[in-house]
Amino acid sequence: MTKVLHKPIQEVQLHDHTCLFFNTQIEFFHCAVPFINEGLKKNEKCLIVIDNIKHDEVIQNLKYLFREINNPFEEVAKTKSIIIEEFKNIYLQEGLFNIEKTLKTYIDLIHNAKIEGYKGLRVFAELSDSLKNLIEPNEFLEWEKLADQYFESNDFIAVCAYNKKCFSSSYISKALKIHPIEINSIKTRF
Repeated sequence: MTKVLHKPIQEVQLHDHTCLFFNTQIEFFHCAVPFINEGLKKNEKCLIVIDNIKHDEVIQNLKYLFREINNPFEEVAKTKSIIIEEFKNIYLQEGLFNIEKTLKTYIDLIHNAKIEGYKGLRVFAELSDSLKNLIEPNEFLEWEKLADQYFESNDFIAVCAYNKKCFSSSYISKALKIHPIEINSIKTRF
């Protein structure tokens, strides 16, 4: 069995495929904002994938929290270096989950980011009700395995942020085995 490393968000590096198991939106944003901020510092295109969390809540939290770290969100938004996208548009294209289409979407996002002059793609993806209710669990775990293998050799870094309230302890245990790194939200700082 692979030993899972526990790191604060600032210690993850390009090529890392990590997970976070969060209980509240506060915990989600507590990790998402420094993760995105690190990506901006490293000239990486940033993608936030949302499901239960609403677009307006993301903007509100980013504005507030970026203010706390002296990087006004309005300035960042002008650069278009942060994309906010709904889960269904990434993982449920045409209403269905398809591993190949999802992989192609991410490959295209990485390619486009590099064409735009970024060093790579950084993703913070909320995994909540849509995953729980619309995708067969083992199929998504197969996607996670493929993503871990494929993105290891590409300019990609991801945090799969699982909403603990949506998944059984058995599923969380399986998801944890696929991710070599779990985010330690306690040690994460702004």
